[in-house]
Amino acid sequence: MKATVDSGAFFKALNRVIPLLKVSAIPALSEASIWFHDGFCTITATDLELWVQTDIPAEGDDFGVVLSGTKSIAKAGKFFRGSLTFSCADAAVSSPQITMACADKSAEFTGHPLKDYPELPRFTCEQAYTANAAQLLACIGRIKYAAQRRSDSHPVMSGVRFYRQQLYCVDGQRLAVCANDAMTVDKTFVVPADAMWILKAFGDQNVSVQVGTRYVCFAADGLCTYVRRLETCDTLTPEVAIPRSERESYVVDRKEFLQRLNYLKECASPAKTTPVVYFENGCLSLQTPSARYRAAIELPGRSEVAFALQQFSGHEKVRLHVLSPVSPVTITAEGTDDVALVLPVRYRAAA
Repeated sequence: MKATVDSGAFFKALNRVIPLLKVSAIPALSEASIWFHDGFCTITATDLELWVQTDIPAEGDDFGVVLSGTKSIAKAGKFFRGSLTFSCADAAVSSPQITMACADKSAEFTGHPLKDYPELPRFTCEQAYTANAAQLLACIGRIKYAAQRRSDSHPVMSGVRFYRQQLYCVDGQRLAVCANDAMTVDKTFVVPADAMWILKAFGDQNVSVQVGTRYVCFAADGLCTYVRRLETCDTLTPEVAIPRSERESYVVDRKEFLQRLNYLKECASPAKTTPVVYFENGCLSLQTPSARYRAAIELPGRSEVAFALQQFSGHEKVRLHVLSPVSPVTITAEGTDDVALVLPVRYRAAA
């Protein structure tokens, strides 16, 4: 069996899927698969949660194999020019012998049969939208701090929610919201925040966002990425969570706040739990078993409201909106629709 592709197109496509490849206990999952069929070569990589697939034109027989040493093969690609031929005597055997040849250069390696590679799940689009990949990635980058790490008990807390004209993350203590004016979602869907790096593969292109029952497909320029959806419900939304009124509001310098917080973070005792930073009457403080650390911060007026404050990434100045000591603190900034919400931690006056 033999098939031919353009070497430039092949190695460009291969490099688009390589970022997904990781060391796996299943050898085939550490590699990319190539499948020649119906005048195309389909190149696929997966970690079973995320799939990346792209097609390029091809000629010759129909067959498929899983590469061996995919990253090394990709590095060799810069020395190949013109037509690239793949040949294999029997692709169905347990260790198929593959030859890759181009003009006076060639490589021989032992691959894996295509039957050992997971099949891309069947996908049926139920909702379709268009959005700019770079804008989506930038928006997710601003809010993903409010997503938990992957958790079997609360997997949805590790996700990015696409909701109406907003994206938001929530981990039970924090809520971060970003406007997504490019697309209005009819039905909420959630994808893992730590999988959205795959949008880098599209650069500044507009992508088709196709939502299915189990996966969301981001596609453009012959490249398709399939991200597994997380189960969710629409009971917690920004409209419900964010207070509509406030008792106090004041503007603070974000860099100044971060400097004070970094000081207190360095003073915190090593612990598995996140240290609680208290904010009261223009002073940030942190209690450790051995000492109490304080850092003053300039505020207009005085406040009797105390709450735990977490970092908010935003503009130079941010505004804190406070309703009561037990209500969420809302953080906004001029010139952006981004919103952060932090739940307070109530403590005794003697603490």
